[in-house]
Amino acid sequence: MNGVARFIWLVGLLAASGCCQPQRPYCEPCRAAIGNAALDGANVLAIARKAVAEKEDWVDHAEFQSPTRHEDGSWSLIVWRLPKVPGGHRWIKIDKAGEVIQYERGL
Repeated sequence: MNGVARFIWLVGLLAASGCCQPQRPYCEPCRAAIGNAALDGANVLAIARKAVAEKEDWVDHAEFQSPTRHEDGSWSLIVWRLPKVPGGHRWIKIDKAGEVIQYERGL
């Protein structure tokens, strides 16, 4: 194998191995925020507040809407940066174990 072919093979191998890394949860210590208790709306709000504080600098100027519980035990809610403007919201989904599994910015 010549040098160029080795280089291309190595770059491909590194790219493939980088894509295969397991995804880390958005908020690793969220489970500690609720302990072993079952999730309720207050726990979900606390977890969402922590997630926003870790990712944004406007948590003190945020409006957290009431969380919605889904059939699978997960929760979701919308957080607005105030003042409300188009795209100034975040959609957060939290699994039944209390981990943030989705954090999406508004468009």
